Amino acid sequence: MTLGGNSTFTSTGGSVTFDSTIDGAHSLSVSASGAVTFDSTVGGEAPPTGITVSGSSITLDGNMFAGSSGESLTSAASLTIPDAVTLGGNSTFTSTGGSVTFDSTIDGAHTLTVNANSASGAVTFDSTVGGEAPRQG
Repeated sequence: MTLGGNSTFTSTGGSVTFDSTIDGAHSLSVSASGAVTFDSTVGGEAPPTGITVSGSSITLDGNMFAGSSGESLTSAASLTIPDAVTLGGNSTFTSTGGSVTFDSTIDGAHTLTVNANSASGAVTFDSTVGGEAPRQG
């Protein structure tokens, strides 16, 4: 899918799944009462200028690249990012109901903020952070 302009996807009664790549130099906003799933790469050819995602859970099955506005991902359950993350701007990953786990590398010369539920969650980095492009904060 190519974003032709700033795009918002909302589901008040279920989940949102993207089965193919998403590209385009515009903002992407996704909000769902259920799960949000990205089954392929986001921004591999032309990163969105900013990505904001909220849902009961968020699954990233491909790499995610964002432009200058970075990423903001908020999950009501645990948030697991299995693939590499490249920070194109200051980025925030939040789980209000559990933990946040990064299974792969994180690079990009920008600020990374990670918030997990203090009662039931932890923040886990299972790979290198800033190995190619050190983050700023």
